[in-house]
Amino acid sequence: MLRISIRNLLRHKLRNALTLIGIAVGIGLVISLGSIGAGLTQSMESAFEGSADLVSVSSTSQDGISGEMIEEISYIDGVERVIPVGSYISSMDGGGGFMGISVGVQFTAVNPDDQDYIIGPEIFIDRGRKLEEEDNGKFAALVGYKFAENRDLEVGDEIDYGNDTLFEIIGIIEETGGDADGLVLVPLETMQELEEEENIQTLLVKAEDAEVSETVAEDINMNIDDVIAISYKALVRQISEALGTVNLAVMGIGAVSAIVAGLMITVVMIMSVTERRREIGIMKAIGATEGMILKQVLQESGIIGLIGGILGVAVGWSGAFLMNSLFDFPAAVTLWLVILGMGFALILGMGAGLYPAWNASRLDPIQVLRYE
Repeated sequence: MLRISIRNLLRHKLRNALTLIGIAVGIGLVISLGSIGAGLTQSMESAFEGSADLVSVSSTSQDGISGEMIEEISYIDGVERVIPVGSYISSMDGGGGFMGISVGVQFTAVNPDDQDYIIGPEIFIDRGRKLEEEDNGKFAALVGYKFAENRDLEVGDEIDYGNDTLFEIIGIIEETGGDADGLVLVPLETMQELEEEENIQTLLVKAEDAEVSETVAEDINMNIDDVIAISYKALVRQISEALGTVNLAVMGIGAVSAIVAGLMITVVMIMSVTERRREIGIMKAIGATEGMILKQVLQESGIIGLIGGILGVAVGWSGAFLMNSLFDFPAAVTLWLVILGMGFALILGMGAGLYPAWNASRLDPIQVLRYE
């Protein structure tokens, strides 16, 4: 039966090839567009990896977060460590502007003991060294790999903060593929003295366990005025939900193309059944049952869907590869996307062949042979 189905498909190579192209494009769109959401999700998870126990605390007033507020937060149940983080923008051109617009360099200020919470505990230094306790009060900077590479900087070079202030690069972080690549890390004490301010705008709070991080965030919001706290765990969940919604909408665009290709299968199979009325009539006259005819036509449409699905996976993977290589976009073809694409193509092929198959199985052999 399978051999007969393949032989019937080979009778009209061009027609079936065009149908296969339509399915491949539709399934390819579903997979390549889906890979955008999958890639963004993977990038987000990678960026927040190992941060499930962290809580971000931001000031909602211009006064910032004082030392007293930091001490109050440290006494909240479940808090293991409070990490003050300052963010400052230099008044000098940092390069990398858009359409010629000058943008300053962002300086992230932390206490040297807390730097691993910013760059990651498992990240190594490519050249030079990390910040040390004796760097407090000094104009020392630890920079990311891409920041140094894009500006052709090395250990010992200086970064202009403006107002005749230069920071010496003491170390360059290894390439991570994440936010740390563009980082400029300086001692918090130095920046507070330079800017003549004690309060800061942002804290990172490390919870004793990832399971209590959301509770810690709620307690901070309830007990500390003029701040807003959100756990990284809750943040990842919110972003994942938003990405999931966007991903479904984007994949729906590709699904429309695939459904149109499914209609092409229906038309092709109707034409095939119409052209083979005499053949089907003879088969039924010599004993073929309705079930056998139904199975054969469904096999033919299923084969078209299956081959179209395989080609669609190849098209989708190629699209994701091009996005990664040409546009540096984090597209990722996951196993789930491959299974979804193949399953959708197979169901589409079988579903599109149902009406032609049912129509073929209901043919009356006597009437067909008399007509032919």
